[in-house]
Amino acid sequence: MKLLKRFSSLSPIYRGGLTNHLPMVIIALDKMGVPTSDIEEISEQYIADTEVPDLHESWYPKTPFEEQYISLSNTYINLINSQGIQATISNYFEDNKFGLFGGLFHGLIRLYYALEVNDELQIAQALAYNTLMEANNDYNVPFKSDLGYFNEVIEFRKTQKIEFKDFSTYGKLTTILEHERLFELVFKFTFPVFTWTRVGFGITKLFIIGVIMLF
Repeated sequence: MKLLKRFSSLSPIYRGGLTNHLPMVIIALDKMGVPTSDIEEISEQYIADTEVPDLHESWYPKTPFEEQYISLSNTYINLINSQGIQATISNYFEDNKFGLFGGLFHGLIRLYYALEVNDELQIAQALAYNTLMEANNDYNVPFKSDLGYFNEVIEFRKTQKIEFKDFSTYGKLTTILEHERLFELVFKFTFPVFTWTRVGFGITKLFIIGVIMLF
């Protein structure tokens, strides 16, 4: 896709760490049959609104994160050229099986969209982004069985007959906050099972809470 190539030099992040969703947006809109001219207009507006930087601009002072992103993207494109897409991704998943959830799964989401259009550069950039997001997770904490924590939360809710007032994520969180012991158990499950060292770990924990309470 020409638009993907045109905007491939954009940083994967903007405003200090927010994920650039434009690659996924372009692919999704194209799959929906949106005219290219409209996708281009939407893309230009997205760039204007987010001020996501273009890493090809000589005047732009790249951050260490972005420098690593460029380097890793080149590494993965070279691996794809020598090993093929399937082998590169299979090896990546095997080597990084405990770090695939970095950055609220945005690296994996970007990889999925890249595979939808079989775009080698987008695949390489998705792997690079996920690698960097994984690198910001601290695994130097003891792993108690996630299943053990989860079962403890489930059992407590059953014995206390706790019911949600509504089934939105916010509604569930409100119920959790109203029950001190349930709050302690939920946060014991999400933290310190793994520690998020990037800005936004609170949002990540709320996301996990929303997921684990869907029972």
